[in-house]
Amino acid sequence: MIVDIPFVFCIASFAGAWIEIQQSLLFLLKTFYAPVVAARFF
Repeated sequence: MIVDIPFVFCIASFAGAWIEIQQSLLFLLKTFYAPVVAARFF
């Protein structure tokens, strides 16, 4: 159990960081590519 607790904590923190990375990537996509797509289609 002593080895498993830090391992689970590491996975949980990595998952949280990955969720934040995905959200920031979605924000960047919406910010920078929405005008490009709008200019291309409209």
